[in-house]
Amino acid sequence: NIENVPEHLPFKVESQNRYSVPNLKPVMWGFPVALINVDQDPEPEIIRAKPNYVVCEDFLSTGAAIHWQMNFPAEFNGKKGSVAAFSISQSLDLGTEKTTIVITGSTENNWNSRFWVIDAEKGVTLNEFEMPSGPDLNQDGRWDGSYSVIGALDVPSETGLRKALIIICNVGFDLEKRGAYAVDPWSGEILWSFEPGAAITYTESEVLDLDGDGTKEVLLTTRSPHNLGGRLVNGYSDDRPFMFALGANGALLWFRELIPNPAQPL
Repeated sequence: NIENVPEHLPFKVESQNRYSVPNLKPVMWGFPVALINVDQDPEPEIIRAKPNYVVCEDFLSTGAAIHWQMNFPAEFNGKKGSVAAFSISQSLDLGTEKTTIVITGSTENNWNSRFWVIDAEKGVTLNEFEMPSGPDLNQDGRWDGSYSVIGALDVPSETGLRKALIIICNVGFDLEKRGAYAVDPWSGEILWSFEPGAAITYTESEVLDLDGDGTKEVLLTTRSPHNLGGRLVNGYSDDRPFMFALGANGALLWFRELIPNPAQPL
């Protein structure tokens, strides 16, 4: 209860706003939100998903002035009580002078997943592209996978460094497409992919500089739902959780086996 912070805690509540959401069933990760300073004033803004749109509003100021609203195309509107947006990224360095975010959404039953590269200050779409779904191996009429952006980095190529989004694909009983992908945000080209059988979770995966050399790496954590029944995919299965470290070029640097947990990673 943030209205009654215990005195021994080293912080105090300076401002409090309440935000309501429709009485609808959320998607797997709830109603995505991000706190980002989009206009360089002292206060951050809140960017949050609704069933049919994403809105950017003042967060700390009274009145909650709306900066912009992005409406989803009809085929990406929330269906059957869910929201269309699976994730809203934090601010990303994509080689422009703009504060840039990426919003990920899907059509009903997840057959199409689309990424919108957004100017976070103005709400203008700078580019959009799609990623393919996998097959309906579970034969329930839908693909139970979802894509989320966890960060961005510079990928080495023959023509120099290229900006790339790191996109995680989390899949349940349909199994295929599980992995991490480096994707050019302006062309949608997949620059590299890492597709183990392990079930990668985006909530415990990051893009960061692991060794302090100024170059970012990708740290992936997986859970162990045991949906593959021990079958190996590219050398790994989902009966055990792992931690993988990848270089900016997608090469596996090292991995560690973690304590088994069928629901969530460490």
